[in-house]
Amino acid sequence: MKRPIIILIVLLLVVTLPLAAQKYWPKEKFTEIYFNNPEKLPKEIGYGTEYNLSFTIISHEKESAVYDYRINSEIVSREGQITLTPEKNQTFDLTFKLENKEYSKEGNVTVYLKNSETQRDIYFFYRIVK
Repeated sequence: MKRPIIILIVLLLVVTLPLAAQKYWPKEKFTEIYFNNPEKLPKEIGYGTEYNLSFTIISHEKESAVYDYRINSEIVSREGQITLTPEKNQTFDLTFKLENKEYSKEGNVTVYLKNSETQRDIYFFYRIVK
């Protein structure tokens, strides 16, 4: 009779202790950055056409965080700073068009993101067609 009770108690501890302890374990903190609709990012870019790109930053930090962002490319650039509270996000929408000047035949658009603890970047490649 004692053996089934001991087995039951052990099973309950195995199931409930991790669930109870999870409440008190510190959550992992991190920041997400990604392109929205990456399948629609332009692979070939021509003169006179407007192109759109958007990216989102999501904070999973424990406290509010200040982020510096910079979009670096020969064809489009932008920079700024935002503050996000935990579990909040910000989406950036950009429209650009090639000016009447010479560009390299190929390149990339890189989005750099930096806060006091981390630095991340995302990018995509393109080719200029005439």
